[in-house]
Amino acid sequence: MAQFSKEELSFVEELPNDLKCPVCLNILTDPHLVSCCGHNFCGSCIERVKASNGSCPMCKEEEYQSFVDKKCLRIINGLEVYCSNKEKGCQWKGELKNMSTHLNKEKREGECQYEEAKCRYEKCQERKQRRYLKDHEDKECPQRLFQCQYCGEEGTFLSITKDHYEECRQYPVTCPNKCSSTNMPRGSLTAHINECPLEPVDCVFSWAGCNDKPLRKDVHVHTADTKHMTLLAVACGQLKKENEEMKKENEEMKKEIRENNDKIKKEMRQIRYAIPDYPLLPIKIARKNEPVHFYTGVGEHGVHMSAIVKGGNKKFTTEDVFLLLAFHEGKFEKYEPKIPKIIADDGFAKIPLMEDVKAPYKYLPHDILKNISDCDDNTDLEEGVIKIKVGTFSRGPNPAGIRFQRVTIKISFEL
Repeated sequence: MAQFSKEELSFVEELPNDLKCPVCLNILTDPHLVSCCGHNFCGSCIERVKASNGSCPMCKEEEYQSFVDKKCLRIINGLEVYCSNKEKGCQWKGELKNMSTHLNKEKREGECQYEEAKCRYEKCQERKQRRYLKDHEDKECPQRLFQCQYCGEEGTFLSITKDHYEECRQYPVTCPNKCSSTNMPRGSLTAHINECPLEPVDCVFSWAGCNDKPLRKDVHVHTADTKHMTLLAVACGQLKKENEEMKKENEEMKKEIRENNDKIKKEMRQIRYAIPDYPLLPIKIARKNEPVHFYTGVGEHGVHMSAIVKGGNKKFTTEDVFLLLAFHEGKFEKYEPKIPKIIADDGFAKIPLMEDVKAPYKYLPHDILKNISDCDDNTDLEEGVIKIKVGTFSRGPNPAGIRFQRVTIKISFEL
């Protein structure tokens, strides 16, 4: 027998006292018989008493045993009772053992149509009598499945009617100006407003200061109002004043442009004047040539130099070769030019000549290198002339490791 509370049970005939538990005073549940006095108790009630070392509640015997009373259980299960939902209208009555099946508590399906069960939709959780449950789920539940009848979007009844209808482009709306147009889809409302005769619009003379907003259907009547002549006169005066100011600004801009053009032309003439007379690096110098004048660059890198290749330390089959360099006054002194890293390349190896040499330099005469004959390691040169050995070259048969006699050196720089 499923356990029911005292309030849930309503017996067709009055319940005999010997079927009530002396401890809880309710109908016996899982009835047990005690060995001391033969009284019946609920199984849970007598076990609780024994667990606390209590004596028999009826005869006070301290030593006793308890057993399941199946005969008493059969009697109780056979008692005739009314459905616990009798007050709600259920007419069922039957043996107590069958009431659990009749009620089928907490289940959607069951014989008793007056028993409450939860709605099938999890977010709802509302409880309804079984006889009303289907109507609730199909027609009343806010969480039931629902489709927008205007655009076909699916969702719950709550989401569609509360949120979706507020933005559905097919939802029927009326003109906010309450014109004669009938309902229209929300998506067409903007286009309608742009044509609605009752929509307030800006006056065509708003640029002249008219702040009125006549209805679209009244624009022509409003435009004909003579007050606009006064506004136009004031606006034309203002436009004339602004035009004079713009002319003045235009003349000032023309003057500024002419001055900038003259300044640019002057700078261009200075640039043309500053173009060096000699080539810029890189250059090539062949032996037995005249000194070669060049600039290492322009502006802050524009140092005027000259170079020549000379031989010396002549032996039976070889001869040392030197590169002589000199500084000269040039066009870029005002920039205090700095020489970048200069290297010489004879086709066999790259030889560093100088790096990051800063002004002031010792300026030498323009033809200082022209008057120098062949030199060797011991040749005294005028102060300021730079002598750098660039290699040893063959004068006859070419032994291993000796370069050919034809000498061409490329001078370049690395920034």
